[in-house]
Amino acid sequence: MSLGDRSIKMRTGQNRIIARKGEINMCECGSSRTPGVGPFASGRALVEFVLNAHGGSVALSSLPSSLEHNCQSCGKSFVMETFVQSCPACGGVHAISPPRASDPSAIQFAGSDFVMSKAA
Repeated sequence: MSLGDRSIKMRTGQNRIIARKGEINMCECGSSRTPGVGPFASGRALVEFVLNAHGGSVALSSLPSSLEHNCQSCGKSFVMETFVQSCPACGGVHAISPPRASDPSAIQFAGSDFVMSKAA
């Protein structure tokens, strides 16, 4: 979909989805910009937020660009291609939220005891 020079705003329930030329914000759900909350949470809280965002559809969506990352459990390097992804070496679950998807330092680890019900 090409937006040209337009902005598109749609309302779905309480969430507003915004798309601008060259930029797409998935919505304003939980986007308080308050550190430690919603997409700005850390650790397991962030992983769980992203897994549940939009009924789980965000978790397996492709990142705007892949991010190289060292697993926070085993230390092996892997490339994150989706918003939630397991380390191929040890299965450690990592996530990044859409507002911070271009910042590798924002990738969060759910903890060594976290298990996803389906692979990401």
